[in-house]
Amino acid sequence: MAQKNSKLKILHAALQEFELNGYAGTSCDDIAGRAGVSKTLLFKYYGTKENILQECLGIVFREFDEAFGEIAGREDTDLHEVVEESFELLKKQRSRVCFIVGMLVIPSLSAYCKDICSDLVNSTTEGVSRFADQVEEGYFREFLMLMHSVFGAYIISGDEATFHHSKDELYQKYLLEYDGGRMSMPEAKNKTRTA
Repeated sequence: MAQKNSKLKILHAALQEFELNGYAGTSCDDIAGRAGVSKTLLFKYYGTKENILQECLGIVFREFDEAFGEIAGREDTDLHEVVEESFELLKKQRSRVCFIVGMLVIPSLSAYCKDICSDLVNSTTEGVSRFADQVEEGYFREFLMLMHSVFGAYIISGDEATFHHSKDELYQKYLLEYDGGRMSMPEAKNKTRTA
């Protein structure tokens, strides 16, 4: 039990350090200090900083997968709720997402870590894209894929006002004719764009 607690403390400390200082700006001394463990113990459990990073990315991936899966997985969820809940989650996790995006440009990072980072970046708008996967080709799928792009732009810019403006424009263009966008999954699956 003590070993498991120490390992978790190291990983949570590492995530905080990576988010604050970036991967290159974080040393194993920094991680050990924040976790309150010796560097010897850190190396005993993980061996290298990149191994710690891999474990941290696994934690983040599971957190995102679970959170976005919950948003998109409810049958009674409507499109508006998916977008709003996904945005709130993304807003809370933006610093973590930006850290992950930054990992993609580090030349010394292994292909394995870059693949994990790339998968994580793609999963950050998963609430919207999973919902889109459940909708037949047509009107709502088009809306959801465009909303996916709006989420991606927010990750890069962090500009909430632009995000809300773009989101509202998409609502007006695509959803107002269907009860203001309040449509449940079963309804959305059966709708296609009307000319």
